[in-house]
Amino acid sequence: MTKTRKCDNIVMNKIDVTKYSEVYVSYSSEQTRQRIIESAKKEFLDKGFSGASMRSIASNSKATTGALYNYYKNKEDLFAAVVKETTDTFLKIYEDTHKFPLSDESEDDYNKNTNKILSYLYDHFTEFKIIFCCSGGTEYENYSDRLIEIEESAYRKILGAQAEADAFFLHVICGDGLRDLQELVAHDVPRNQAEAYMEKLERFRHAGWREVIGR
Repeated sequence: MTKTRKCDNIVMNKIDVTKYSEVYVSYSSEQTRQRIIESAKKEFLDKGFSGASMRSIASNSKATTGALYNYYKNKEDLFAAVVKETTDTFLKIYEDTHKFPLSDESEDDYNKNTNKILSYLYDHFTEFKIIFCCSGGTEYENYSDRLIEIEESAYRKILGAQAEADAFFLHVICGDGLRDLQELVAHDVPRNQAEAYMEKLERFRHAGWREVIGR
């Protein structure tokens, strides 16, 4: 009976070792992935997408080039891994904050929507710097156009038939709104200064839109 119990214990120990080994490998793999992502962020920021080197990213993340390609099939795939979650979430936020006609919004609501956009932008500042300043040559280089289209679509609903006559005006104004965000990121404007700037700008724009649409 004693031998049997010892054998049972040995078998159980082997099972436990296997279980913990799998957990360790999974944890180690996730750590490696995170090091690669952080290394890629720095490389894309420093050199842009076109100038970034997969070999440098691997070296700086203490991984072999072969290991890097086990995680990401190419540089485009790695770039997407760095920015996709941020871009997808921001698109949703942008859509949600442009759902309601200006005539139905108070100035406080208008400012809350702006603050929501600005808050997410600054919570993911590095990713947005990569998207706005370093994405040339990727599918994300025209990401800003998608944001402008969302805003244009919202204001077309407000202007109705007038939107066709004011199409160029609408495009320029909506583009300017997005460029404000890009400038904040490109020039590394501190969050508190950005909040003060946007608060003043949105009061100016809110009054201007009211004048344009006559409401």
